Amino acid sequence: MLIRDFRQRINKRGAPYGWPISVYTTPEVLWGYDHISSAYSAEPAESKMLIYEQVRKNFSEATQEELDAVLGWTR
Repeated sequence: MLIRDFRQRINKRGAPYGWPISVYTTPEVLWGYDHISSAYSAEPAESKMLIYEQVRKNFSEATQEELDAVLGWTR
């Protein structure tokens, strides 16, 4: 789920009040199913490799064993 918008409640006089509340939506509704599904991989091994690459970008100092432990995968 993604936050699509923030809206404020309206009282009976039509004036906004209180904290804004978030409005949630799915990625498919926001950007369209075809766009979201174009990122899907048919091969599980390819998906696993893409996940590793993304995590490695953010945590370049992590060892392979640490990544396996955090992601819950064993080799």
